[in-house]
Amino acid sequence: LAPVKRKEFLNNAFHNSVFLVEQLDDVLTVLAIQDQEISLAKEACDVRAIADELLQTFTHEIEEKKLSLTFNFAVSDMHAACDVPKLRKVLSVLLKNAVIYTPAGGHIEVGSREEKMNGGDYLIFSVKDSGIGLTPEEQKKIFDRFYRSDRARLILPDGMGLGMFIAKTFIRAHGGSLWVESAGVAK
Repeated sequence: LAPVKRKEFLNNAFHNSVFLVEQLDDVLTVLAIQDQEISLAKEACDVRAIADELLQTFTHEIEEKKLSLTFNFAVSDMHAACDVPKLRKVLSVLLKNAVIYTPAGGHIEVGSREEKMNGGDYLIFSVKDSGIGLTPEEQKKIFDRFYRSDRARLILPDGMGLGMFIAKTFIRAHGGSLWVESAGVAK
């Protein structure tokens, strides 16, 4: 192959290999969830540092799609007790979905705030985007295993619809909540 074609071929092979590894990891994670084999190894972690690290992995896609990125961290100290690999997976799912499903020229806002609920202090981490949005019916199903909206399948045909299910399961295991809000399609 010519050098340019070779680089393109190797780049595609690399990205497809990473995609397959991620899909296999999701399937194995879902099998572990079904077998109720989720255990947490909590330690002190910096949620913002994890988010910053993950955003670096999406730099190419963000630049390629000309997405604008805003940080709205109302909480300066975002340390929490968590299972770092599981929290990394949750944040990866949320950020990746925002990048994939936000059209070119769109906007993503990553933020945090603190709330007192049920006698405890909670860190609320949010990812807001100008993506494809969800109908009320889709919002009810977004955390179901293998669920993907028709619009999502058009954008990423090979996805399996496991990310949000895994993310919600991991957040619940930590004693937290994960939810979605959308005013409808394209909102």
